[in-house]
Parts: sequence; structure tokens; C-alpha cells
Amino acid sequence: MTKNLCLFLFSFFLLTGKAQIFSQSTVVANLTYPVAFTISPVDGRFFVTLKGHDASISNCDSSKIKLFDAQGNFLNTFFSLSGDSNFCYGETGILGICLDDDFTTNHYVYFYYNHGYAGDTAIRIIRLTDFNNVGINPTIILDIPTSFTSGIHVGGNVRCSSFFPGKIFVGIGELNNTANAQDLSKPYGKILRINTNGTIPTDNPFYDDGNPLTGNDDRIWTYGHRNPFDFCISKLNGNIYSSENGWNTWDELNLIVAGKNYGWPVCEGAYQWSSNSIPCATTGLTDPLSMWQAPLPAITGVEFYTGTNMPTLTNHLLVADNDYGNLYDCTMGNAPFYDTVIQRTLLADLTTLGGLTTVMQSPVDSCIYAMNGGFVPNGKIYRLCAPAIGFNENNFSDLSFEVFPNPAKEIVKIISEVPVSISVYDLSGRIVQSDLNKNNNHTINLSEIKSGIYFVKVVNEQRNYAVKKLIVE
Repeated sequence: MTKNLCLFLFSFFLLTGKAQIFSQSTVVANLTYPVAFTISPVDGRFFVTLKGHDASISNCDSSKIKLFDAQGNFLNTFFSLSGDSNFCYGETGILGICLDDDFTTNHYVYFYYNHGYAGDTAIRIIRLTDFNNVGINPTIILDIPTSFTSGIHVGGNVRCSSFFPGKIFVGIGELNNTANAQDLSKPYGKILRINTNGTIPTDNPFYDDGNPLTGNDDRIWTYGHRNPFDFCISKLNGNIYSSENGWNTWDELNLIVAGKNYGWPVCEGAYQWSSNSIPCATTGLTDPLSMWQAPLPAITGVEFYTGTNMPTLTNHLLVADNDYGNLYDCTMGNAPFYDTVIQRTLLADLTTLGGLTTVMQSPVDSCIYAMNGGFVPNGKIYRLCAPAIGFNENNFSDLSFEVFPNPAKEIVKIISEVPVSISVYDLSGRIVQSDLNKNNNHTINLSEIKSGIYFVKVVNEQRNYAVKKLIVE
């Protein structure tokens, strides 16, 4: 009876090989050539980058960052490059974006874009200050000349993390020149690390004289990359995981460790370049955590999930692909280091036609958000949440709690035998109230919640969970 009611109320996707169900909804739509987004830890706002145009046209007047609230309502154009000589041909444009690790205090936002001037181009990182939903005080943090290119492998992303306070990581392709990836005097085909003011950390692995134009490029963190599309920094232990698009044989998922060489162009995946049978025997190279064989899916977004909304995915790595629109679940091994992949399954086909670029866990509701973007004129951001009724029967049986009064008006109390966190969901699977602190007693304010049917989900220390219906009058 319960399962029939669930099917009636919701449209769910069953996770392949998982005893879990999630709801998929579109939170933001009608995005013109979007590439990436990030989410404010304060209020759940979406900062969304629009590259400016498709792969064939270099009119970049639409290159901008748009801002949406947590429900997907448009707030403002946060920043526009329409007056700048930006370059958006091919894979270029406004691309990656991240918030400062101290965003709640300094309100800094960083974005990656390709600048064009006098027949030449450069990679730039710009810092903005979020003020009343507008990006002000644009400041150039990084400027790397690239010379005019065909617009291939000049893309990149930026990431900040509390595990690396005051630092920015930057991923850059090898400009479609394979020799660049192994050349430590050049920043291309590398992941870089700089300070948030644009200076260079002296403890970078290839730091020599502090001048990136002489000797080593002191900004290099890792090298031997072909075209790293995205990377994430685990909120659990600071691990960096990167997706890398291969030539024609292997896509790679890599664990990024300072000073390591990831093999391109000597090797592709764990094999010699363009081979699927001859192992890469060159010493000193780092093998991928996981590989995708041809036909290549062009893996893109990466996120290490640490949330409680979908407990069976906690401490798993989520990987998106561009060509098929798939989202993969990588089960990580060797806890608490999580430096191996012991299983990979298809989590969902989100778009059928492909075009996934970014996947991210919200710091507000711990749902998963995935972007259908890139060379698409009508991009979207999807929300994936575990609805309150999508519980695992084995977990449900041993965890009991009381909800009263029920029906409720202004407040509701949740009492459990063991400490639990709680979330209140509406019928679409959206969290409307939560208390992630694990206690035996919770009091939830319902004054801002509309009348209707809701579900209360509790999660204990062992990540078992249970659900009860709540009626708000």
C-alpha cells in the first residue's frame, strides 16, 4: 500500500544497484550556454556562468554570471563581460566559478574566463565581491597569455576549500599541444595553486624562484594533464579529485596529489597513448583511480558527497559525463583516505541526450545539483533529493521516533530514543526545514511553512533513517 502511494505521489528514478530512490526536478531552466555553477553556503543562491555563445560563433555579448535564489528564481545578472574583450569561441568563455573559503565574511567570488585582445588571448581569474546580488570591484588575480588558439583545451575551472585557506586551485588544458603537459616551465596541461591575492605559495612542489617566467612555473601543483574538465575538493579530508578527457581511448578520474605526473602524452589512462592493451610502463607516472573506455563519454563534473540527504551515497564520488548525460556513483575504498575506487555504477541518465557539465552537493540542503550545459542554448540545473518516503526498509525497522502534535500549526516536536538529525520535506522532495545537529529532542518552527502534507525524516549516527508523515494546518 505504501509503495503504491509513493508511486502515485512522486516520479522517481531508481538508482542502478542501489536500494534507494530519489526525485529529480528542474530548479533553474532556460540558461543560454551555461558551463558551471556554485552554491552559496549562506542562503543557497546559485551563481551560474554562461560562456557567451556556442562552439562556432565568437560574439560574446552574452558572457555573464547570473544569480538565482535557492528556489531557482532569477535575482540578477551578477556580472557581465559584454564590455570586455572576452573570447568565447569553441571551448572558451566564462567557465569555472567558486566562492572564497571565507565567503561568509569577505563575500569573494572567483571566476575563470578567456580574455581576448589585439588578436591574442589570455586565461584570467577575476575576483568579485558579492554586494546586494551584484559582483563589484573586479580584480585580476591571474593572467596567463595563451596566444590565439583554436579554442581547444583552454578551458578550466577554479576551486577553493577550507582545507587550503587563502588558496585557489586552477585547472588548465594543454592548449591542444601535447608537449605542454610535461613542460614544467609552462602552466598548460597543469593544475595550479595560487594565493587568493594572486601571489604564489612558496610551498608549491615546483617553486624555485617565485617567477613563473623563469625556471619552473612556480604555480604548478600537478602536471601531465591533457584536458582536466573539472575537479572537486573533498569536504571530508581535502582530497582533490579530477576528471580528465582522453584523446580517443580512455577518460580518467584522478586523485590529485601535489607534485605528481599524470602521464599525458606518454600514457592515456593506465595504458600507452591510444592503446587499450599495452600497459603504461613508464616509471614516475600516476595511474587513474578509474577509467572510461571508448566510446568516450567525456566525463565532466566531479563531487565527493558528504551529505545526509542520501545516506547511501555518503563518502561516494559522483561523476557526470557530457556525451550521454549519465551520472556515475563511484564507491570509494580505504577509509578514511578514500584513495581507491572499488566499484562504479550508473546512478542515473539525467538528460538522455547528454550535456552534463557540473555536479555539486548543496551546502544548504545536501541535495545533489547537476547542470545540463555546455553547447546547449536551453540549459538547466536539476535537483536530486531523496524524498521523505524513499526509505530503506532495513534501516527503517530499528529506528523509532515521535512527532507531536500531528497535525501541527506553529511548532512540532520530534523525540527519538537516540540522537538524530531531522529534515522536513514537501511532496516534491524539497527540504523546507532541517536541523542537522544530532539530538534526542528537536523543536521545529512551522510558522513559515504552508498548510499541507509533509514528511519528517530522521537520520542517526549510523546513517540509518526513518520517515513519518506530518500534516501542517
